[in-house]
Amino acid sequence: MRSSAQGAGKVDLMPTTDLKVLLVEDSEADAELIVIALREQGYGPQTQRVETAEELRATLSEAKWDLVLFDCELPGFDAMEALQILISTGIEIPFIAISKLLVEENAVALLRAGAHDFICKDRLARLAHSIQENLDDAKTRQESKKLDQQRQDLDRCLRQVIGMVKEGVIIMDAVGLISFWNTAAENLFGYRSKEVIGRSLHDCVIPERHRKAFAEEFIQSVAPGKHQAINTKTGIEACNAAGDEFPVEISISPIQINGEWHALGIARDIHLEIQAREQRTLMEHEIASRKRIQETLFQETKEQKRLLQELKTTQSQLLQSEKMASIGQLAAGVAHEINNPVGFVNSNLGTLKTYLGELMELIDKYSDAEKELPEGSFLAKEIASYREKLDLDYLRQDISDLLHESLDGIDRVKKIVQDLKDFSHVDNKERQWSDLHHGLDSTLNVVWNELKYKAEVKKDYGEIPQVNCVASQLNQVFMNLLVNAGQAIETRGEITICTRHRDDMVEISIADTGSGIPEDKIDHIFEPFFTTKPVGKGTGLGLSLSYGVVQKHGGTLEVESEAGRGTRFILTIPVDGKDDKPLEASA
Repeated sequence: MRSSAQGAGKVDLMPTTDLKVLLVEDSEADAELIVIALREQGYGPQTQRVETAEELRATLSEAKWDLVLFDCELPGFDAMEALQILISTGIEIPFIAISKLLVEENAVALLRAGAHDFICKDRLARLAHSIQENLDDAKTRQESKKLDQQRQDLDRCLRQVIGMVKEGVIIMDAVGLISFWNTAAENLFGYRSKEVIGRSLHDCVIPERHRKAFAEEFIQSVAPGKHQAINTKTGIEACNAAGDEFPVEISISPIQINGEWHALGIARDIHLEIQAREQRTLMEHEIASRKRIQETLFQETKEQKRLLQELKTTQSQLLQSEKMASIGQLAAGVAHEINNPVGFVNSNLGTLKTYLGELMELIDKYSDAEKELPEGSFLAKEIASYREKLDLDYLRQDISDLLHESLDGIDRVKKIVQDLKDFSHVDNKERQWSDLHHGLDSTLNVVWNELKYKAEVKKDYGEIPQVNCVASQLNQVFMNLLVNAGQAIETRGEITICTRHRDDMVEISIADTGSGIPEDKIDHIFEPFFTTKPVGKGTGLGLSLSYGVVQKHGGTLEVESEAGRGTRFILTIPVDGKDDKPLEASA
């Protein structure tokens, strides 16, 4: 810090504080003294000296100055005129008058006119204090003026913004007297701003029946120390200038303006919202009703589709059952017709076998008698020649073989006929204790023509008990599984039939080395009309009907398959027939 050379003017300043000083002085020597005094007091002045009013005006407009120092002894240009020039420019910087003599009247007049100080030249030590004080005051005034301008600009901007918002904005004092009313409020309530300023909000827009309650709540809301807004009132009734009531939403919050509590009100018309809400509610009810109707229709359609599918399946099953019954009746008739001639052929062959035995015994007697004939006699020679011609020994052996083969063939025909008769009993719905091995064998005989050229059938029969079942229906299941196994084999393969007794169940598996079932289709093979066979090669009912037969017997039908490796069906049937409900004939 630097101190003034004169103790009376001592002031603490930062060294060489920059200061732009406009000197109105005709004496260059006096101007130099002022500059020296300023430097001694810690300033680094940048000065420009002018002598006339014209120079003062020009210099003030050309540059920015921190203060003006005016010599009151300037001839032809007095301090009052210079002060008015400075004031007229609007530049707010300190104006300090300097004079050799203190003329009190002149000093008072200047100070009243707006000068900031009056200093005698013999007391320049006080100049630093005066400059500092006046610069600080000028700065404070400039900042205050700037803040005032900012507040004015902000207030003007805020009013413009509030005037543009769609909601009605209302400012009231603590008792509800209106001090601000924006354009939206004018449009909402029908009152011009000048019509409501100074009036009570309650009296202007609140219906009489609600005024008392609203006023009490309002006063409580804006009372000193209260900082809670009135809860938004959806559907409160307000009235406009014409006296018409309509629903509005009003929220009122306490605010402080210049230290006093006021209320800020936000109001908006909600009658369209209420109408929209009511319409939305009606639409929601209508949509919900239609959805219920659609859901009901959908469920009914779904149920109808299910019933139609069941009807279609049942019809197909019935047709298949009737077809199988017809085939069974035809097979039974054919078997019966075949059985008659087979019976008497078998009987005749038995009689023929007896006759031939007797004839052979007679021939043997004749042979013994032939030995008694004289050797070389004509009769002996004739018999020997005929014996040799007939090759009697060969005939004896061949006749025996032919008769044996014929009897064996007749037995095979009888067995086929019996298997056909057993398989044809599709109309038998009564459970009976049956040998499933016998059913498998008889079914194999019936479908053997489908299998013999494509597959080698291997039997792995275990010890199983008789099963209480409808054998003819299970035979149909065996037939479907065996035919499917044969059709799955493209060239030559194996079909393995395995039976086991597990607890109270009999397990029958039929496996083939065919093409297998694709993984994406295996979950559908028991569905009616689903088939993996080419068009025209299957109805898609065989496995579906087989599954139904097994279920009605209280059993299960499962499948294991790997594409390219083969398929295995596992059928389990309860030994004692757990399901006692009647079993209908099934295809």
